This record gives sequence, C-alpha cells and structure tokens, in this order.
Amino acid sequence: AVAGRNMEKLQKVLQQSSQRTGINVDETPIVIADSSSYASLVDMAKQARVVLNCVGPYRFHGEQVVKACIEGGSSHLDISGEPAYLEKMQMMYNSKAKDAGVFIVGACGFDSIPADLGILFTR
Repeated sequence: AVAGRNMEKLQKVLQQSSQRTGINVDETPIVIADSSSYASLVDMAKQARVVLNCVGPYRFHGEQVVKACIEGGSSHLDISGEPAYLEKMQMMYNSKAKDAGVFIVGACGFDSIPADLGILFTR
C-alpha cells in the first residue's frame, strides 16, 4: 500500500511509477493518513507490517508516526538525518517498540549512503 494525505497525488504517483517501471502498480491500495491526525496514523499502521516514513521535518512530524506504528503493531523506518530527533526516538520508544515486537529504525540510508558509496568507489 501507499499512504499520504491526498488521494489524487497518490494516484498520480502510482500512475507515474507504473509508467517508469513498466510494472502495473495502479491497483496498489491507497491509505489516507495525515501526520496531524493521530487516529489516521494508527489506522495506517494497523494495515501495514512496515511503514517507511518520509514525513519530515521529523522534529515536527515524526514522533506521532513512531508512536502510531508502535500502537498499530507496525515496524517503522525513516530517512531522517536529524540527530536530536533520532536520539529522542531511541530514548523514548526503544523499550516500547521491543514490548510491541516492532522495530523503529531511524536514518535508514540517509547518512550512510555517502559513506557506503565512498567505500565502493575506493575499491
């Protein structure tokens, strides 16, 4: 599934993805969720196994998505590069995520990609 605030924009993203990849994803389920509506985030998380959170800036919009994922039983990945946010999420939600049996993974790829590419380039 794909989730976001605007049905028309999500449909357009799916259409463009189908055109670019040659894989028909037009029938992918769409979930309407908004970071300003905690209930919609929990509903989204209940329908997912993993949520890839691209909501940024995370210090303003990220925490409620993390909380909703824990409550909804979904693991959470984000691409944040915001150290204060990442530390706060680890300190506040690590044990809650463990208790819920989900993973909360921050900075997934964001800061590691340049270093990884640098290592590959030097080989």
